[in-house]
Amino acid sequence: MPSPDEGTDSDLRNPFASSDPVTEPSRFYGRRSDIQRVFARIGSTRPQSISIISEKAMGKTSLINTLAHPDTKEKLLSEPDCYLFGHIRLRERGNWEPESFFRALTDALRETHPDLPSASKYDEFRALIQHLDSENLSLVAFFDDFEVITQSPVFPLTFFSFLRSMANTYNVGYVTSSSESLQRLCVSKDVEESPFFNIFTNIFLKPLDENAVRQWVIEGSSPSGVSLSSEADWVYAQVGGFPELVRTLSALIWERKYDQGKLSSDDLAEIETEFQKRDLLEVIWDGLKQREQSLCAHLLTSDELDRPQMHFARELTRRGYLRQDDEGYALFGSAFGRFVAEKTGVEIKSDNNKKRRWWRLGR
Repeated sequence: MPSPDEGTDSDLRNPFASSDPVTEPSRFYGRRSDIQRVFARIGSTRPQSISIISEKAMGKTSLINTLAHPDTKEKLLSEPDCYLFGHIRLRERGNWEPESFFRALTDALRETHPDLPSASKYDEFRALIQHLDSENLSLVAFFDDFEVITQSPVFPLTFFSFLRSMANTYNVGYVTSSSESLQRLCVSKDVEESPFFNIFTNIFLKPLDENAVRQWVIEGSSPSGVSLSSEADWVYAQVGGFPELVRTLSALIWERKYDQGKLSSDDLAEIETEFQKRDLLEVIWDGLKQREQSLCAHLLTSDELDRPQMHFARELTRRGYLRQDDEGYALFGSAFGRFVAEKTGVEIKSDNNKKRRWWRLGR
């Protein structure tokens, strides 16, 4: 697909073409309960801290962007003017150290409150927090990809102890995102065992539910003049609710539909083949342990799980790679099922018509 810089008409119209995280709440779909849970913690008597944890392609950066947006604060906090939000995208730059961390956070706060002093040292930052506290203002700091900090050897235990002290003493809360629990992403044992991590409530992101995917695909495409309402169910059957997978597949569908109008089953099959070439499923597969990969292949042909497999099945369900219903476990999408079959050489039973073999849908 050509890039928007090349100026093609379809790229300018395709609402799913950009792979950049969502920056405007109006373009963010789903996660309503997660957003409400975060703001219930933020809006308590003293702001509480939240750690958002998700697998790859789950949209955690888009969620953080939405949570930190001024429009979200205005909508979900009863007294929004009493809160200062600061947002740092930690992976956008390297060579962080405590001084640059504090400076970046205060610079973020100064975007909406330019009268605040800059701070790059511990004492300067403490004085800033004390000033906010005297004005009855609460600070909520959003840190995307916080493992950039916990895995850096230049951030000592004293840094995390300082952050914990600020949250325990003043009206300060932190909202972080990471690919795993923060304590598993620490550079040293003493940081890992720091009581700093005890102040966080963990929220584990799962794939979007079917209604959220349908809403995104339909409402996201309709203003472009090429509605994907007829394909929304097929998108969910193929890739479940992993946001990056949904976006990529929807972009391919939109391109084909823009070019030729109504799509046939053969068109959808060709689109799925093109989607498989994007290597997004390969990234997910490579992130699974060997025993987890083996379980995925096993589920294509068998209903029976032994006790060790049940343990892995429950864990993969928690992380969003499997779905569970009254009839057992199934892979999260039919495209992934076909990917696993091709990757492992497993042949999916053609005579298995049980509901849990729902990857047969969309063929």
